Amino acid sequence: MVQIRKLISVYWPIAVAMVFSLVYLLYLLQPIDLTSSDLGRHIMNGRLLWQNPSLLTTNFYSYTYTDYSFVNHHWLTGVLFNAVHWLGWFSLLIWLKAITMLATLWLVLFLTKRRFGWLPTILALSLNFWMITERLEVRPEIFSYLFFFIFLWGLQDFDNEKKWPLFILPLTQLLWVNLHVYFFLGPLLFLIFAAQRLWLARNLPDRQLIYKKYLLLGASLAVATLLNPFFLQGALYPLQIFQNYGYELAENKSPFFMHTLTVNQNIINFFLLLPLFIVSFFANLKRQTVVTIFLSLLAVGLGIMALRNLTFAALLLIYVIGFNIHHLRYKIIKTIDQRIVLLIVCLFLPVIIFFTYKSTANLDAVKPTLQNNNSAAAEFVRDNNLTGTVFNNYDIGGYLIFYHYPSLKTFVDNRPEAYPAKFFQNEYIPMQLENSKWRAAVDKYGFDIIYWRHQEGTPWGRNFFRQR
Repeated sequence: MVQIRKLISVYWPIAVAMVFSLVYLLYLLQPIDLTSSDLGRHIMNGRLLWQNPSLLTTNFYSYTYTDYSFVNHHWLTGVLFNAVHWLGWFSLLIWLKAITMLATLWLVLFLTKRRFGWLPTILALSLNFWMITERLEVRPEIFSYLFFFIFLWGLQDFDNEKKWPLFILPLTQLLWVNLHVYFFLGPLLFLIFAAQRLWLARNLPDRQLIYKKYLLLGASLAVATLLNPFFLQGALYPLQIFQNYGYELAENKSPFFMHTLTVNQNIINFFLLLPLFIVSFFANLKRQTVVTIFLSLLAVGLGIMALRNLTFAALLLIYVIGFNIHHLRYKIIKTIDQRIVLLIVCLFLPVIIFFTYKSTANLDAVKPTLQNNNSAAAEFVRDNNLTGTVFNNYDIGGYLIFYHYPSLKTFVDNRPEAYPAKFFQNEYIPMQLENSKWRAAVDKYGFDIIYWRHQEGTPWGRNFFRQR
């Protein structure tokens, strides 16, 4: 009996983490909707890049602004997605996303557990699990989640005299700068670690050696960041991406704003968790390090800034909440009995499993492929030999690119930075709100086809759809 209890005490956290992972996998295996995704465009980027290198630097796909200057900062994602799609259609892409996200989750759990133990880790996972499921699409950002925590792992080990980060982190940065625009977070995290380490080493006799070691890694990361098709312009692109952003996206809005427009359980969870996290942060203020302060500010900042960041924020919060719980555990009540954590987890798991069942009760909800009839519109256009000039809405642009380029070019697609801001403000939006603007656009472009996603959620899009 004693042996069984010992085994349970050792392995129950792993079992709980496995259950959470299985539930998360069910969410990750949901089918793809190309009509609202930019995945189709990413695949076509990879397919056409070698014959058409101009898609790296121009709009390329639309007939309205074909040659408009544009930095295709995630070009390597397109190459990868196209290769995976070629090997295993959309099913393999979904599995790539699922494996990447599960690897990220387990890396976060590993990093939290090795610093703060299993009890704070499992409790932090329970509190943040729902928010992790906010972003489930196949997107370039999945690599940013993984690479950020590889950086966190590597910089922790580098701080402890391990050598592998000196080689792996620059290689990771080389991939990251060509895969997703959040690549700047890697060097930024390095600077935070370097500042903390160099300050602590300022009076050590071997400080010169420590300085040289960090200088070498920093220089390697700087060089890796410059190794992109745009060199310095690509390295600085995160500072410029919103300078020409004429179209407002729901995913870029703050949860505080989106809460006034829609009901999203993950936004509510974030609102509930935020004050608890702030209290735990200040309760441990004296124990916070430069790194944990930065990670805490990053998690809260990302979450408050945009709805699209909730998954990233939740992954960060697992780590920093684990830190806070670990130190509160000894500061306030000295110890937390495993049975208390088990009780809390047992309260969370049935709720999570219930809502997962509700979300995936229809077998089509867990199917690693395209949604049913997702290609029907494209097949209709092809079967009826529809040709000419297209007017389409913003969301469905990637769908048109995937199924119809080059026979049909888009009026617009879901890349605000690939079009001048005035195009959205003076043309695209007004022509959906005012009939006079619409008639002027018909005269200007001579539209033959209206290609529309009927779930259009913008006020101008709904207005246009009703009037047609």
